[in-house]
Amino acid sequence: MWTTNITYIWTLEGWFYVAVVIDLFLRQVVDWAINGHMRTSLYLDAMHITFWCSNPKPGH
Repeated sequence: MWTTNITYIWTLEGWFYVAVVIDLFLRQVVDWAINGHMRTSLYLDAMHITFWCSNPKPGH
C-alpha cells in the first residue's frame, strides 16, 4: 500500500515542493517528484512515476 506526503523546502531560489510516495509495508520511499508549485500535478507526477516504474501486473 502506498501513501504520499508533500513537504516544502526553502532554497536560495525560493520554495520547492516535494511529493514523496511511501510504501507503508516496506516503510521505504518508493519515488518522489519536485517542483516549484504545490498543485495536484505534483502529486500526480509522483504517483505516475511510481506506478509505471513498479511494473504492475494485470488486475493489480
